Amino acid sequence: MSDRPPPYNPAAPVYTTQADNDKNNNQSGDPMKDTALKTIAGAAVAGGVVGCALAGSLVVGVAAGAGAAALATQKGTGGDIARASGNAVSATGDRLKDINEKHHVVSKTKKATAGVVKEAKKIDEKHHISKNIKKGSVKVFRATKEFDRQHQVSKKAGNAFVSGANYLTKKLAPKKESEVAKVKT
Repeated sequence: MSDRPPPYNPAAPVYTTQADNDKNNNQSGDPMKDTALKTIAGAAVAGGVVGCALAGSLVVGVAAGAGAAALATQKGTGGDIARASGNAVSATGDRLKDINEKHHVVSKTKKATAGVVKEAKKIDEKHHISKNIKKGSVKVFRATKEFDRQHQVSKKAGNAFVSGANYLTKKLAPKKESEVAKVKT
C-alpha cells in the first residue's frame, strides 16, 4: 500500500486526519465548517509564498496568504485550487516532519551549522566582510532607488499586478444571469 495520498478530487470532502474526518462526518454544506484547519493553513502558506515570490514583497505575500486561506473556504474553482494547494502543502509538511523524526535532520543541521558559523565569524572579524557588504548594499540600494524614481518600475509593476489580479478576479467571478442568458442564445 502506498503512503501517498489519493489525487485531489474536488467533489470529495477535505479531511486531513481521522479526527477531522470524525468531526466533519456530518457535512453542513458550509465550506468554512467543512474545510480542515490544516488545509486552510496550507493554502495560506502556498498563497503567501507565491505572492511574495511574484511580487517580491512580504506585505503582498501576507495579503496573498490571507486571501488564499479565505478562498480555501469558498465553493468553486478558486476554492478547489486553494484547497488542493493547501492539502499539498500540509502533506509536504507532514512528510518533512516524519523524515525529521526518523533521521534527525534538524538537530544534525544545527550541529553542522554551529562550526561553520564560528569560522565565519572569525573570517569576518579578520577581513571585515560584513562591513564591506553593508557599504556596498547601501550604494546598490541608493542606485536602485534612483533608477526606480527615474523609470517608475515599482509603479508600473504594481499597476500590472493590480490589472492582472483584476482580470483574474473578473474571469473567476460567477457569471451574472444576464451574461449566462447571452451565452445560451
